[in-house]
Amino acid sequence: MRHIAKILPAGGSGSSARWAAYLSTAVLAISTLLLAACVQPNSGPTTIGSDAAYRPAYSPPPRIVFPPRAKTDRWVGRGSFDACGNAWYLELAITGNRVDGLYRRGNIRYDIAGYLESSGRIVRVRGQKNRFFRNHIGPRRMEFNIAFGESEGQGEHYFENGRCLTPLRLTRVGE
Repeated sequence: MRHIAKILPAGGSGSSARWAAYLSTAVLAISTLLLAACVQPNSGPTTIGSDAAYRPAYSPPPRIVFPPRAKTDRWVGRGSFDACGNAWYLELAITGNRVDGLYRRGNIRYDIAGYLESSGRIVRVRGQKNRFFRNHIGPRRMEFNIAFGESEGQGEHYFENGRCLTPLRLTRVGE
């Protein structure tokens, strides 16, 4: 208290004594807060200078849970000649209601992307010429209509202008 009184201007008025009382109360409150922050409840006795008083309580990181992977069905079909005289190969992967795959017709590859309808059919799913085969002579796009059963799929494919309508049959591969 005497040290605080030395900082305050001398004057004998009652206000300096009040300021000294306020300051001493503030210093006491701050030191109490600092002491409470350093000592954790139920942490047991700690020695001065030990880093145990400053170490935060350990909590393990949250566990990351990934959703289960959706099952992917693979379907494969091939034919020696389509309606326009070219050999073809079709491979589809169905995950949930998403359909992805590839179609090879002669030496051209088409990428297939679309969605499976709730009835288990793909209707007007489009196949587009792969970017590496865009300069090859052949139609740019194809469309597919396929109905899937338990182990077999049947349908047709044709070019965007309706030419070369070719029936196809797919079988499920791998479980």
